[in-house]
Amino acid sequence: MVFKHSNEKTLYIAGDTVWYDAVQEVIATNKPEIIVVNGGDNQFIEGGSLVMGKEDIYEANKAAPNAQIIVSHMEAVNHWTLSKKN
Repeated sequence: MVFKHSNEKTLYIAGDTVWYDAVQEVIATNKPEIIVVNGGDNQFIEGGSLVMGKEDIYEANKAAPNAQIIVSHMEAVNHWTLSKKN
C-alpha cells in the first residue's frame, strides 16, 4: 500500500511479503522515502518464508538506498527465525 501527499514523504507499507518482482516494481514506480516491511523470516514447518528475512530487507535497501526502512513484526509471532540480534 502506497500513501502519497504533496506535503508528506511517500510511504510504502509492504506488509506480509517476501522480496519479489512486484515489491521491486512498487519501489521503482513510487520511489518511497519510507518503507515499512514485516521482517523476522517467519516460517511454518513447510512452505518457506512468510515475511522478509535479512536478504529480502537487504534487497529493499538496494532498491531504495535513500529510503528509511522500518522493520516491524520482529520476534512478534512464535514462528520467527530471524531475531533483532542477527
